[in-house]
Amino acid sequence: MIIGSFRYPIVVKGLTIVKDADNGSETPVYTIKHKLKAAMKADGGSQIISDKEIFTQFKITFTTHYRKDIVDTDRIEFKGYTYKILMIAEVAYREGLTLVCERVNL
Repeated sequence: MIIGSFRYPIVVKGLTIVKDADNGSETPVYTIKHKLKAAMKADGGSQIISDKEIFTQFKITFTTHYRKDIVDTDRIEFKGYTYKILMIAEVAYREGLTLVCERVNL
């Protein structure tokens, strides 16, 4: 893991569930957990057209410093796009994290 390659700013957002006071319905809300620097590697992507709608699948791998509270329900924001975490792998023993992510179609 080369620390000097951590040049891309990412924002890690954690999932919190907010209950509505009136009817008790639950709404998922993502709040900022960490602002980190990471190394980035694009893993490719594809476009699918279904019912006259274009869906883009784009995978990207981030490597960053170790944080024990990053989980697979978190979201990553990078260059204005939101990514869901598909896999988390620890680099060495608590040296870093590799996050395999896929762009979320909003």
